[in-house]
Amino acid sequence: MEQPTRTTTVDDQRAEDKSLEEDARGVLARLASTPNVTVDDLGGETLPLRANDDRDAMVAAVRVQAAQLAHLTVTESPDEVVAEPENGRNCVYDAEAAKLLREINPDIKFKGSAVEMAEAMGINLMSLFQYKEALQRKTKFDRKTWSWLLTNEVIRKFGVALAGFRSNGSVGVVQYGAFDHDDSGVWRGSLRVLWT
Repeated sequence: MEQPTRTTTVDDQRAEDKSLEEDARGVLARLASTPNVTVDDLGGETLPLRANDDRDAMVAAVRVQAAQLAHLTVTESPDEVVAEPENGRNCVYDAEAAKLLREINPDIKFKGSAVEMAEAMGINLMSLFQYKEALQRKTKFDRKTWSWLLTNEVIRKFGVALAGFRSNGSVGVVQYGAFDHDDSGVWRGSLRVLWT
């Protein structure tokens, strides 16, 4: 008779204000940063579950988060991307901007910060060079949107952050207030994969 797979758990519980989806983003980040580990290892010693977590529900949530991260809608024209994942829209640049915005207007609605979303997935925001010289040379992104880009501390200390866009056939980069957010604002991330 085959023994059931033992599920390893950690003693801590998910915080009451944290959803399964938020936890799944954290698991996805751990998957991306841990060599030779897949979603099948969830619940094992390498990727233990929290106490009382349902393994099947967590695996499904991780797969949904990965699909949302990778989802793009392409039109008949193979070089025109017209939609990005909804969960990456309407966010401020970083935690500092989010805190400031909440202090100014506690009732304001936005989906978080680009830097924190990227970190939760185990990736970095795309640099200006990656955005202009790699991404925008491959296809035409941000015709109807603009994207938060990695911003150095010298620029960030003035309360602004870099954002890229495409207009009239040209790629541009501007400085927006780091607390700016709307449904046309997205962010771009990059994942570095080392081959051995």
